[in-house]
Amino acid sequence: MVERAWSALCMELRNSVRGLKAGQFQLSEQDQIKGTNSSDRGNTSSSFDTRQQGLLNEKYDRESNPDQYKDDYFLERLEHSTHASRNDYASGIKRYLSYFSKEQLLIVDYRQLSLHPKETIEQICCFLGLSREEILQFVDTLDEDVLSKRVNAANTSNYKIRLSLRKKMEQHLNPCVIKFNRLLEELGYDWKI
Repeated sequence: MVERAWSALCMELRNSVRGLKAGQFQLSEQDQIKGTNSSDRGNTSSSFDTRQQGLLNEKYDRESNPDQYKDDYFLERLEHSTHASRNDYASGIKRYLSYFSKEQLLIVDYRQLSLHPKETIEQICCFLGLSREEILQFVDTLDEDVLSKRVNAANTSNYKIRLSLRKKMEQHLNPCVIKFNRLLEELGYDWKI
């Protein structure tokens, strides 16, 4: 859970540097226009635009480097409703279960999806009611390179979570982990986070 929360915090930091508010994933068209320098709008030189965009991206990268922020910044962000609700998996699933039976719910362990993507996709397809023949036909079309690619992930490879922050985040997120693991057990799952 810490890695997922760290990824979300890094994406939020990157987005806030670019002018996005917490929970917002794209600037409105009007905000994008406002953010464009009016003197640049008439410039048709693509090399100038490319160079200018490169400099802007470098500035964003510097400003969104999590190493510049203290642990307390990230812990405060975890308290924000955007992150608090994302980290409370059990409450989200319980809301779902107030409308649907547990037989209509499949909770997939991301680690299994990462380690055994085809088998996990087979499990999902079976849960959805596809025939064995349909499942095998579909899974055989899946490209291993596509299956192993992470999509919509923050680039945290350059920004490893520091040990002091990891420990504080683990402590902060532990009640959510306990609550989710209890729910998994109640629902008959044999894995934990």
